[in-house]
Amino acid sequence: MADVAGRYVADIDSPAEPIVRSLPRQILARLREEIISGKWAPGERLPSNVLCARFGVSHIPIREAFKVLEAEGFVVLTPNRAAVVTQPTVQDTAEKLQVLDNLETLAAELVCQNAADSVLRDLMALHQEMAARHRRADAAGYLELNIQIHHKIVEASGNATLGDFHQVLSRHIQRAREQVNFTGPLTQASLQQHDLLMKALRSRNVEAARRAMREHRAAVRRRLLHGSSS
Repeated sequence: MADVAGRYVADIDSPAEPIVRSLPRQILARLREEIISGKWAPGERLPSNVLCARFGVSHIPIREAFKVLEAEGFVVLTPNRAAVVTQPTVQDTAEKLQVLDNLETLAAELVCQNAADSVLRDLMALHQEMAARHRRADAAGYLELNIQIHHKIVEASGNATLGDFHQVLSRHIQRAREQVNFTGPLTQASLQQHDLLMKALRSRNVEAARRAMREHRAAVRRRLLHGSSS
């Protein structure tokens, strides 16, 4: 506990850290992001007293944040209302990937059917920038744009329910990526898969988009779960 308190003693006085009292969602978002990025390790207890001092709030918004994080699967609340960060398993990640794969495949189909031409142009611009990052061997930048493209496809599907589920699952997959240092070396296969996907979306070819997304998601799943570079 002393180590945890010491870790955040500087945060309490930091001008960049305070949260507006009327915006408890910001506290939730901050804690969620810190769990996803690994700042809070699996099995670690989130110290309510330290967080209250850090954010300058009472225990109420902290407890509310803990409840949401538990519902999202990021913490477990103990009988004494302490929040402990969950430990993702390979099976957990595999199950979430399976659902995410199907959501993104459906999103690709809906983009072909519903997206405006301007949205497809925006997607292509992101893809071209991602390809440029690939040529510069900018692995972190490539991954960031890759994630943006997938989120943009889901947004462009026009299905809000799909988007809600995708958002929750994506956070868990991002956490898994952080744990295995997913950036790694760039591969030509990933870029080629995106090339095929963009071509299918631009031509509004539903079957080709479905196939391209499934093949790409399968490669991501193999790499994340088994370390395959394909």
